[in-house]
Amino acid sequence: MLELTLNRPHVRNALDHDMEAMLETALQHAHDDPAVRAVTLTGAGGAFCAGADLSAMKSRPHRADLPPEDRVRARADERDRLTWAFANVVRLAELPQPTIAALQGPVAGAGIGLAAACDIRIAAASTRFAMAFARVGLPGDWGVTLLLSDLVGRARARQLLLRAAVVDAKEAQGLGLVDEVVPDDHLDDARRTLAAELAAGPSAAYAATKRLTALPGLRDRIRQEIEATLECQETADHAEGVRAFLDKRPPTFTGR
Repeated sequence: MLELTLNRPHVRNALDHDMEAMLETALQHAHDDPAVRAVTLTGAGGAFCAGADLSAMKSRPHRADLPPEDRVRARADERDRLTWAFANVVRLAELPQPTIAALQGPVAGAGIGLAAACDIRIAAASTRFAMAFARVGLPGDWGVTLLLSDLVGRARARQLLLRAAVVDAKEAQGLGLVDEVVPDDHLDDARRTLAAELAAGPSAAYAATKRLTALPGLRDRIRQEIEATLECQETADHAEGVRAFLDKRPPTFTGR
């Protein structure tokens, strides 16, 4: 059994380049090592993952303000960055081993994509899912538009994303986003018990089951998400959403 922990508790395990690189390495190791028979993914410090680390955007110029040639170059660089980062969702979804997301505290943005890419989700009672993409003027990404639709249905996924909804653990279980809810102090025991059960099972049959039940189109959908994200990143609403998030105030969107 391989236990992976997102470990930037000072920012509620928000993803930055270093954490994405470490996750890439760990997932590749899990894929290549036949001794790994189950994988759990959780977060340190009472949180799962608050999404991408938006503080990194503070130092980046808004692409719409750049001269045309610089804008084209910056967009290409950002496409490469997003393609590399979002590939972790595909790696996680395509692991041959059973995967368990052990969720607690905030699960937002990219964190929802990582959780939804796992086979089974156990949530502590404190868990809160924040469909926060629209709050910063972006569509869903990290595979969320497909993975969330598969779990809760297309109409409900669209409603959650459009309203940037916040959903608690019990509601998430009712929606089908979470398989089990446990008290916070039981989360570690619950994930380890389930991981041990799966690790003792028939690995080849599990891998075949995952192949046969794999969600089609994830790679294509992520490519589509990237292009939509690149377009939305160049809007005034995205720039306002990031400023508002960093300033801890409600955004004022203008539709531009």
